[in-house]
Amino acid sequence: MSLPAADAHFLMLYLESAAHADILSDGSHTKVRDYPAGSVCLVDLSAGAAIRLYSRLHSLSFVLPRRLLAEVSQHSSNGPTDLRCLRGAFDPVLSSLSAALLPLFWKRGGSDALLRHLALAICAHLLHEHGDGPGPRSRSHFQ
Repeated sequence: MSLPAADAHFLMLYLESAAHADILSDGSHTKVRDYPAGSVCLVDLSAGAAIRLYSRLHSLSFVLPRRLLAEVSQHSSNGPTDLRCLRGAFDPVLSSLSAALLPLFWKRGGSDALLRHLALAICAHLLHEHGDGPGPRSRSHFQ
């Protein structure tokens, strides 16, 4: 699975455990890593991203344009405008929001307004908890 370069981040919420490795720009790949059900992966798409699956993948995935993140961050004082990378992190708020999203995918004619509100809630939470930029907390990068 590969995603082209974009001015965005990619968020994956694992609904079932999965195993995959990142494919590097030279074609090699990282060590296979297990991602437990309920965990999240958040990566910067500036250079694109690619993974090699070693299991079934059952997840909710979103592309979050930086333009949207910047718009959401304007509603908080000194909030970060970018996100740091996460790999297999547990986030109970994102788990709850994904549980609220799932029924909307199964229902035809789901509420666009509700989807918009949930999307904004996800972005606001990511910026608040996993933002990389100005703000009261010190942040560390990890991959």
